[in-house]
Amino acid sequence: MSDAAVKDKGAVKDGAPKDGSKAGAAAVAKPAKKGGGMMGPLAAAVVLLALGGGLGFYLSGLVTAVKKAGATDGKALGEGAEKEGEKGAGKDEHKGEGIEHSSEVVMPDIMSNVRNQQGRRYVKVSCSFWTSHEDEAKLGLAAAGGEHGGGGGGPDAKRVLQMGLEEHLKSYDMDELTGPNIHLLLRKGFQDQIEKTLHEVHPELAPDKHVVQRVVLTNLLIQ
Repeated sequence: MSDAAVKDKGAVKDGAPKDGSKAGAAAVAKPAKKGGGMMGPLAAAVVLLALGGGLGFYLSGLVTAVKKAGATDGKALGEGAEKEGEKGAGKDEHKGEGIEHSSEVVMPDIMSNVRNQQGRRYVKVSCSFWTSHEDEAKLGLAAAGGEHGGGGGGPDAKRVLQMGLEEHLKSYDMDELTGPNIHLLLRKGFQDQIEKTLHEVHPELAPDKHVVQRVVLTNLLIQ
């Protein structure tokens, strides 16, 4: 065999592997490229599913929160309406206790000796109290001629009340009469005494009946 034929044969042998390697690499590379192309859509689908699940969870939580807020607002509105109803009921209960439904009973001056002063000191105070028109007439406290308010009406009832208040006034000593809270003490004491006397004079009154709405004291004098 000539040298030229040997060289040509060697060239064929050397070139065959080289072409085969390129073809094999291309064959291997092509499936790898196709496989990578499938991962893209799969990853996108997974992301969309995750986003969809998260959005659904968020919307579910939002709807629940709105329902709870609506229930809370409804409960608050219900409680508010209930409180308003209670206030209205309270106003109806005290409707007859306003000043337009009351009368002022003006008492004669209340005067007595100061306790533990051996008769050398005395105390005097002006007193009036408020009661309903009905109780004023029923208990004999109405003014002359059937008019409401102060004046000389009901002298017998007022005289009984006056004596009871003077006995109560005797129970205070000089320290109490000159103390800073004497007006509060006297108002409370006079109100209790008036209630007690009226219930004694009129036993038909219910034990829990409150005749006196308020007491007013003026011109407190100690000499």
